[in-house]
Amino acid sequence: MSGGEGQELIVFILGTALRYRLGEGGQTPPAYGCVVLDEGFVKADSDYTGRALRALQELGFQLVIGAPREKATAFEDFVDLVACISTDPDNPDGVRIYSMTIQEALQLDRDAA
Repeated sequence: MSGGEGQELIVFILGTALRYRLGEGGQTPPAYGCVVLDEGFVKADSDYTGRALRALQELGFQLVIGAPREKATAFEDFVDLVACISTDPDNPDGVRIYSMTIQEALQLDRDAA
């Protein structure tokens, strides 16, 4: 087993244990199982990202993922809404936050290219 394969196995085992604990040891998914991943898949390829997100969803977790825009296509099948955060050109110390669907976010990337 390669290092990456071992790491993937550990992540899935930890996810399963967390789901079991949050579900209080029963067969039902946890009522609240929010998992926050801040750039958790930045170095991962899209295959690994897809397997991890699919497993976390099947375990019943609600996902909040922080990632750069160039990784958006890897999340396309798993995300309903995104919040695009950018600097405010009118206020260098401020930011703008836009809520949109994943399809709208991907279209913005295509339009910018």
